[in-house]
Amino acid sequence: MSDHKSLNILAIGASRNIGYYSSKKLLGAGATVTFLLRSPTVFDTDEEIQPYVKNGHAVLVKGDALVSADVQKAWDTASKDRPVDFLLFSVGGTPKFTFGKGFIIDPPNLVTQSLLNALSTMPKVSGVEDQTKIITLSSIGLTRTSHDSLPLPSNPYTAGSSIPRTKIRQKALVIRPALLTDGKCVAEKPQKEGKQPKEPYRVSEGELGGYTISRQDVAHFVVDVILNKWAQYENKIVNIGY
Repeated sequence: MSDHKSLNILAIGASRNIGYYSSKKLLGAGATVTFLLRSPTVFDTDEEIQPYVKNGHAVLVKGDALVSADVQKAWDTASKDRPVDFLLFSVGGTPKFTFGKGFIIDPPNLVTQSLLNALSTMPKVSGVEDQTKIITLSSIGLTRTSHDSLPLPSNPYTAGSSIPRTKIRQKALVIRPALLTDGKCVAEKPQKEGKQPKEPYRVSEGELGGYTISRQDVAHFVVDVILNKWAQYENKIVNIGY
């Protein structure tokens, strides 16, 4: 991707955490990002996002990813002038502890239904060049055996997201982070002079054995893929961790 300013991104689940950090970096690189937000007021006092809202590079659409019509509205808004280059899907629920059932996510099908809505309302395009690429966040807990049972070249994003196999053919990357932390972005930490630079995190299609990764470092990887390394990671499922 040589012209970052031409990038058109639809971000679903980006009011906070990985989606938010990724979107902020993409805006800083000159991209246009359309956010689907249940509460667009979440950015009212955000001094980093507001300048992009004012200049039109950050477009806020009110809606719920669980409502198909709302997701359709987000697609319509994001693609009204030109096709969407990337769908950044980072919807995730916060588990709540209950004495009867332990940790639960309500609704339990939050991610599955939201992603199905995003895929089923995606605009049809005529050419490969206009095809929207998908980056979705999953969990590192899925096993290699599960991967092998899926048609990866055609539907890599189905793994780890509890999505039934479909006939949709789309370019996609599934990212499976280790245990997420609120740590700083190690990738942007200045290197000490005279020391051999080392990779801030590890990325592999195989199991890593790592335990943690900060949300900001995952966002760093997401943006690096979108801006520089899509050809390297297209149609893959990768683990990321320290």
